[in-house]
This record gives sequence, structure tokens and C-alpha cells, in this order.
Amino acid sequence: MPTFEALADQAEAWTSQWCMGGMDPFRFFRAGQHAMSNTNGKLLSDAVDISEELMNLGKARLTEDMACASKIMKCRTHEDVAKLQQDWLRNAFENYRNSSAAISEKYMHLMQDGLQIAADNANAALHSKSAS
Repeated sequence: MPTFEALADQAEAWTSQWCMGGMDPFRFFRAGQHAMSNTNGKLLSDAVDISEELMNLGKARLTEDMACASKIMKCRTHEDVAKLQQDWLRNAFENYRNSSAAISEKYMHLMQDGLQIAADNANAALHSKSAS
């Protein structure tokens, strides 16, 4: 029990030292909580954009794959099958390339928004410290 009492005394001394100096030890936690409530909407919107792009890619690929499966049944020669496979592969590559570029761009927006939010919150916390 003496160890627990010593830790409690140390925590009390630390808290009183911060509070007596006019500084709130939980200021950054409160600022972060406030920031999250204000900015979750923007980050959530960016995340939804990324998810939407992934869903569009999945839908496009599924539609094209199903169309290819029905077309392959109508092929009469090996050359028809080879041509269909080449077209399918070319289209799939284009879909993946375009979607990966769009997803990368949207992910960069998400990262930029997150970094901007963090910078704004850090600046606000530093300015509130200077003002008080």
C-alpha cells in the first residue's frame, strides 16, 4: 500500500503543479475531442468517397465479367474466345488503372484533410495557450 500512496501523492503534486501554473493538463485532450466532433464529417465524407470508388469498381467488373461469361458461350472458334479474352483483359486493366488513380487521389485528399485538421487544431491549442 505505501507504493500506491506514493503514486497518488505524486499524481496529486503533478496535477496541482499544472493547475497552479494556470495550465490545464487535459487541454490537449479536450481540444482533440472538440476537433474530432467538428471534423469527423469531412473525414467521413472523404472515406465514403473512397468506398464509393471501390464499389463502382466492383460493380463495373462484375457487370463486365457477367457479360463476358454470356458472350463466351456464343463463341464458335478458338479465335473468338482469344479475342474475347483479350478485350476482357484490356478492359479490366483500364478499369483497375482508372479506379486506382481515382482512389489514390481521394486517399490523398483524405490525408491532406486530416493533416490540415491536425495543424489547425495544434495552432488553435497553441494560440489558446498564448492567450491565457
